[in-house]
Amino acid sequence: FDDDFMRFPVWSGRSPLYGKHAKNLMKTDVRETGNGYEMDIDLPGFKKDEISVELKDSLKPNTTYTVDFSDAISDNNEGNPMGNYTYSFSTGDHIDTLEVAGPVVAAENLEPVKGILVGLYAEFADSCFLKQPMLRVARADSRGHFVIKGVAPGAYRIYALNDQDGNYMFSQKSEQIAFSHDTIRPAFCD
Repeated sequence: FDDDFMRFPVWSGRSPLYGKHAKNLMKTDVRETGNGYEMDIDLPGFKKDEISVELKDSLKPNTTYTVDFSDAISDNNEGNPMGNYTYSFSTGDHIDTLEVAGPVVAAENLEPVKGILVGLYAEFADSCFLKQPMLRVARADSRGHFVIKGVAPGAYRIYALNDQDGNYMFSQKSEQIAFSHDTIRPAFCD
């Protein structure tokens, strides 16, 4: 991989939360407790005891979190995956709704790179990917396309990582990394 590995068109926009799309929303209650947060989620078509999400780390204040279920949820009758399902919640007073999307292609042949992790850093130091995990991540699909959801306004650098150990940073010689020199500034479209 090299730094021309990725081409990053950026798309950003608002997700409609009301009107005809309101039926697609999950009723959610996020409560702060003495040592963390508790969530009650009403997922259409499922009973509350059928889905469990355990957060292993503490949550930061005023931060949007997105749980990516990918193809983990499927219907009971035919086993068809729900596909690309994500759930976002915030520990603050709003949910960040910007997105960064685009394709990942291999520099040597311009073929799509499927399954690679793509993520954002707000830190611009040239060694940030060695010292801290990515802020927001998505995995490229079978066509090499990714969508990073729940992005806050700001300036970011974007990286692709073949993450062998699941720590969201470049930490092993067997891992491959690529990046764009461009600064990404997601914004709402008018």
